[in-house]
Amino acid sequence: MLDEGDKEKLIKQFEDCGLKLDPDSIVEIFTYERFSRYKGGEYLGDFFNVSLDIKVRTKQQRKFRSVTFEESRTFSSVMKSMMPVIAYFPTFVFDFPEKIYLTSRESTKTNPFYRQLFQDILDYAGRGHTIEEHITKRIRKPEYKMEWVGFLPVFRRSTEGEKIDQVIDLASQIVTQVVYKRWNEIFHENTGKKEIQINWDVEEGLKTSQEDGTEAEADEHDIYVRFQVKDGTDRFPIKTRSLGFRWFFFLFIVHTISGRSRYGQAVGFPFR
Repeated sequence: MLDEGDKEKLIKQFEDCGLKLDPDSIVEIFTYERFSRYKGGEYLGDFFNVSLDIKVRTKQQRKFRSVTFEESRTFSSVMKSMMPVIAYFPTFVFDFPEKIYLTSRESTKTNPFYRQLFQDILDYAGRGHTIEEHITKRIRKPEYKMEWVGFLPVFRRSTEGEKIDQVIDLASQIVTQVVYKRWNEIFHENTGKKEIQINWDVEEGLKTSQEDGTEAEADEHDIYVRFQVKDGTDRFPIKTRSLGFRWFFFLFIVHTISGRSRYGQAVGFPFR
């Protein structure tokens, strides 16, 4: 539902685009639907439908008319800017996994969700780090393509682990700042030296089935991260913290770091 302030804002934004909007074509109550499209499992983009049949004209035109295709895209952009951000949290986000695989290995159906969440954290740091380029490629270089018993000592002797440490430590710092800074602001508490610590490790890759029914040892291996709360010398997995803390953790990770509502389809928590 649009109030007078919304109408004025809508008219003003169209004026900034060189269009005059017919006030009589703006009804107070309408429907706005935003949805995602996929084809063959590939994400095509976000789209919208709105029941408002607005009329516009340029300065040179005397009568109001229906919008053109390009003008409808402008209308879409304007309407989107006026909508509150919606964040929806699927139930499973509160059951934090023990391991989040950063390689293509999928231990659970929800692993892609958490892997993308981790990439959002790297994006928020603003250093241009990506999971593939700065983490997984470091353990899957051609010279490390070998069975587990040979891979582990060779990899441990390299400097790749130190380079991964730098990326992971930055992610830990970002999450700690986002979560505990907001916690202190909202609850007026001093959380002291508490921090969110992200640790990583490598794991033997999965065996592959052969045509003769046997299994071949993997020559590419996996890397995963774990999130923990560090309080002095004590460390606790996120999943063991209270439901309230887990709710708060995801609320501010998704809202502050991810900054958008692609983690669900339904309406959940609205923010301005």
